[in-house]
Amino acid sequence: MPPEARPARELKKLRPLIQKDLAAARKAEAPFYAVAGEKLWEAKANFEGANFEGTRGFYEWAAKTFKVSQGTIRCWMAYAVEMNGGRPFNFQYDTPSPRATRHFKEAGESRRMSNQVIDAGYKVMATKLHPDKGGSTEAMQRLNQVRARLLKRL
Repeated sequence: MPPEARPARELKKLRPLIQKDLAAARKAEAPFYAVAGEKLWEAKANFEGANFEGTRGFYEWAAKTFKVSQGTIRCWMAYAVEMNGGRPFNFQYDTPSPRATRHFKEAGESRRMSNQVIDAGYKVMATKLHPDKGGSTEAMQRLNQVRARLLKRL
């Protein structure tokens, strides 16, 4: 017998729930955007020369190349600065606007969430790979190396 179908919730109730889920997803991906943002700062330094149109040319290039808006590019770059403790990179000529940085004020929370995800995955894998649980010493060593690399990237 099939389970009873439950009625769909109203849009006005679903909208804030979906928005909350999307915000959480963006935060979980934030460390990856920060890494990309740092490379974008480096790419921007290439546009400061006489052969390019400067800052405007960079943002046009980046938006077209990565198929996102210029605002998104600015947000990723702002997040890179935030994850770098607000310190500029050695190739950074200007800093992002406050408008761009407001999306990433919770960088510390994102890092904590990332650590929790890594720890949870580590615990699950350790219960399978630990020598006392039927795994091998080599497998456990590889797991420890992977965990250390992931934590180092945060």
